[in-house]
Order: sequence, then structure tokens, then C-alpha cells
Amino acid sequence: SSSSSSSFSFTVLPKFDPFISGLQHTYRYGDLIMLNCSSEWSNPPATLTWYINNKTAPLTTIQPQINEITRSTDGFLLYASNLQLRIHIDDPRFIAKSEVFELKCVADIMAIASVRRESKITATILALQDTTSHKQRLMGQSSTSGGDSLLRLAFIAVFAELFTVCDLPVVALFLLGLISDASPSVQCLIYALIMSMSVSLWQTGCWS
Repeated sequence: SSSSSSSFSFTVLPKFDPFISGLQHTYRYGDLIMLNCSSEWSNPPATLTWYINNKTAPLTTIQPQINEITRSTDGFLLYASNLQLRIHIDDPRFIAKSEVFELKCVADIMAIASVRRESKITATILALQDTTSHKQRLMGQSSTSGGDSLLRLAFIAVFAELFTVCDLPVVALFLLGLISDASPSVQCLIYALIMSMSVSLWQTGCWS
């Protein structure tokens, strides 16, 4: 920092690069990228600029810069600057093709190149068809899992019919052995079946 008593000027330069917050790393078609770039206390206030793939971000994606004001212990004004970037991922090219964005925030003080500071991050935009294919694979796996559960339940019902009422304790032990590998829905059905067996045992007098 430097000061001049004759002109009452006071300059404070930021010591660190601007801080970028709000990154998710991965986005999908239709998402909103919303990032904040913050520059630490300085005087004069830093001028913040966003770049997308080394090109100045369109004005439509930039919110007005906010400069927070405080006073130093010496009574001089200090400014903390913040600039928000908002990108709605609705470009048709993201329907079929994924892409990686390089997002950069630059903090300038009085346009002096030697005190210019910047921070960079990357964000991956997943194409719509990639996310759709992923969801279809998950749904297919869920459907297969559901089919397996129904098949297992049918097997349990047939297996239980092969035994007399007084053999049900053996069947119950068998069912308990299946619970650990079963899905939550099948586990509930197994427990219900065991409870039904217990009632039958009590009513027939096989369970004393």
C-alpha cells in the first residue's frame, strides 16, 4: 500500500487472487450455472470481469457488480468487490454434445497489469442425450431388480406350500436367511409372511 499526505490518496492492493464460489463441476442441459467472484479489500475497488473460454462473458450473463465498503484502522475506505455470473444452459448444441467450460474471473486495479489477479475453474456440461441414456440404464436396472424380486417372492410362496403347518418353523428359518440379500420391499413381504406363519403355528398348537 502507499499514501500521499499532499493529495490525501490512499491505495491498497489485494494480496490474493479473486475467490470463485458456487461451482458444481458437472452440469446438465437446462441447468443454471451461478458463480460468484469475490475480490478482497482494496482501494480503489477492483474491477471484476468474467471470461468464458477466454472470451468476455456476455452482459446478459453478468449481474451488476457489488462493492462492499468498510474503513481501515486508519480511517480510509476499503472496498470488497463481488460479481455474479449466471449461465442458463439452454444452447441447442448441448443436446447432442458435452463440453468443458473454462471460467475465469479477473480483478483489475486501475488497469495496472502488474497488479492484475485472476482465478480459473472448469465446469463440465453433460449433453442431454448422455443424461437421458444414463437415466434409461438406471430404469432398466431398477426394472430388472423388480422382476427378480417378484420371481423370488413367487418361489417363496411355492416353497412354503410344500410344507405342512407344523413344518413352518423350518420355512421361517429359511426365509430369515433370505432377508439380507432381499430388496427392502421383499424384506417387508418376508416379514409379513413369517408373521402369518407364526399366527398359524399358534392357532394349530404346533408352537408351544
